[in-house]
Amino acid sequence: MKKLLVSFAAVALLGCSSNRSDRRFAACFGQQSNWPAAPGAFAKIVDGFSIFSYGQLPAKPYDVLGALPAADEQVIVSVGRRHGADAAVIDQFDRHGPGLQATWTANSASLNSSIFPKTKVRVLLIKYRS
Repeated sequence: MKKLLVSFAAVALLGCSSNRSDRRFAACFGQQSNWPAAPGAFAKIVDGFSIFSYGQLPAKPYDVLGALPAADEQVIVSVGRRHGADAAVIDQFDRHGPGLQATWTANSASLNSSIFPKTKVRVLLIKYRS
């Protein structure tokens, strides 16, 4: 009986170790369209992974792999790499705090949750077309 409980506990712990952010990733299915692009854009490079600022678009044609709600750059990079993404585009952005309002600037891709404790960001994970 003790071995059964230990085995059950090990399986339960391993099952709980999966990344929560991966569970929040929503894959994009169906036919891809010609997503908008731009000749130049602001992006932050985090560990070699581009995160395009809100309102900025990559210059190359791309496909959307899916969407991810995230407020941490490292989560965006790690989940993006696990799903084969080349970059991320911030497509929804909302940040606010008590008595504090802010606007997202085109040249800032940093997600600073210490100043804005309630940051809601959704990124599209993208893969460049060959």
